[in-house]
Amino acid sequence: MVHRATADTDNTENEDGLRALLTRQVLPLGLLVIVGYLLIRQLAAMDLRAAIAAAGDIGVGQWLLAVLATAGSFWAFGRFEWVMHRLGATGAPERYAQIAGIGAVGASQLTGFGLLTGTLARWRMFPEMSVWQATRLTVGVSVAFMLCLAVLAAATLAVTPVLSGGWRLLAGVAVIAAMALFAMSLWRPRRLLHMRRALPPIRAQVRLMIYTAADTGFAALALYVLLPKDALPAPDLFYAVFLLALFV
Repeated sequence: MVHRATADTDNTENEDGLRALLTRQVLPLGLLVIVGYLLIRQLAAMDLRAAIAAAGDIGVGQWLLAVLATAGSFWAFGRFEWVMHRLGATGAPERYAQIAGIGAVGASQLTGFGLLTGTLARWRMFPEMSVWQATRLTVGVSVAFMLCLAVLAAATLAVTPVLSGGWRLLAGVAVIAAMALFAMSLWRPRRLLHMRRALPPIRAQVRLMIYTAADTGFAALALYVLLPKDALPAPDLFYAVFLLALFV
């Protein structure tokens, strides 16, 4: 009887495990089918011959630099993800958190629908997470990255002649406001701002900004080296426009 009860328990656990595995596979596969359909529609509207000809004009050295810069961008975002895991106390190992972050951002940038695809990717990579926990992590990473990107873009646009005088002044004000919020982290923000949660530690904020700058810098470089040499803008202006476009 004991052996039979144990066998029944094992069968139940196996069925539950199989059901959970199928659940984790169905949603991503369904999304993959939808994305594949949309990609086929986009390719049908493209002039593939012109695209291939344009790619053929790019030298091997340019492709190599673009690949290395892309790898640097993914590495920086992986580090960004690790900082967010530490702030959220998820308990994920450092290396695995970085790999999961790279996989999630790669999936979301390739397919679009960032919050949905990023959540599904993180949910599959962390079996101990529920869908709600994966969603919270994805939203947290997205919001933190956009805030850091906003500060970085404002600082860059404030010192480059991309915007007109009034807009550059507004960008400068945004940078000052961000610095003031940064300084508040040295005190007790819950009392000062009546916040339910304290701001991230200074060290975490600095790391997030550094990794955002590295991520966007490498990403901009990956595009910059592929541009025609006779049409290259100044690097600082290109980076400013790149940040503005990315933020929008």
